[in-house]
Amino acid sequence: MTSMPPRLKGELAVHLHMENLKRVELLKNCEPNLLYELVLRLQMQVFSPNDYLCRVGDMAKEMFIVKSGVLEVLSEEGKVFSILREGNTFGELSILKLGSGQKGGRHKRMRAIRSVGYSDVYILRQEDALEVLHDYPAVRSQLIEKAQEMLRQRNHELADQEGIQEVHQIDDAQNIEEALMSIAKVIQACERDIDQLYENFHTSSSAYKQRVTNLETIYKSNRRAIKNDIMNRRLVL
Repeated sequence: MTSMPPRLKGELAVHLHMENLKRVELLKNCEPNLLYELVLRLQMQVFSPNDYLCRVGDMAKEMFIVKSGVLEVLSEEGKVFSILREGNTFGELSILKLGSGQKGGRHKRMRAIRSVGYSDVYILRQEDALEVLHDYPAVRSQLIEKAQEMLRQRNHELADQEGIQEVHQIDDAQNIEEALMSIAKVIQACERDIDQLYENFHTSSSAYKQRVTNLETIYKSNRRAIKNDIMNRRLVL
């Protein structure tokens, strides 16, 4: 591979990985030129049995695509949440800087990934993706909006799952103390939901305010032309 001409190496990479990128929910319907640039920035890494690709609480700054092998997606308690196999992806939202992130638009991992055996994994890092998207500002804005909606949906689903688990713990409580602790966890989950709803509302309202401001600016800049156009239409009618 290292002795190949750059153009041939690029064409081979596109042939191998383009279909995988097209299946990534965030990147669906993206233009081929953008996907081509992203493919060229994929880096392969080999993981040994029980190696962790990431842990809960790590800053999310890359997307993973499984080339071969099996990976386990683990909860904070170490329970297997799902399995990733050849062609599966994880962490596509991590290639963007989303405004509500804690550090420079980055979010923390809510799941860990562990290699079951030997695994070959392609990695797309956030800085590489942002470098490509710098030349596609319109697409970047669309992807950020799509990613924020996907993130809100996933957070909501995760909160629902955690809430159901906590309710079951109340039913299974052996004594009053355990029941009270479980109820406290349910209340905390509700508070997180409320905080998330408030954040979503604040983000949406800020976006609408910005749109109104833009419309006002456009109107003030073109007020005379708009009035003349209205008067001309009245005269024609």
